Amino acid sequence: MEQQSIQITLSKDKLEEILRAYHLIGDFLESILTKEQIYKARFTKGLDLALEEVQSGITQKVDNLDDFIG
Repeated sequence: MEQQSIQITLSKDKLEEILRAYHLIGDFLESILTKEQIYKARFTKGLDLALEEVQSGITQKVDNLDDFIG
């Protein structure tokens, strides 16, 4: 099956409107569904691990990309 692509051009205002709608839908779904129903198991496992790292204090705050890379 041949995969087709399309190009869409949006104004900055329209993109902001779409992003607000995206966040509204995400917030709604997270309020009625569990994270296991929304996300794949691999993602939730990684998220849980990241939260454990933050809570244990083994992570460091970075203020810019140079701090992150260095």
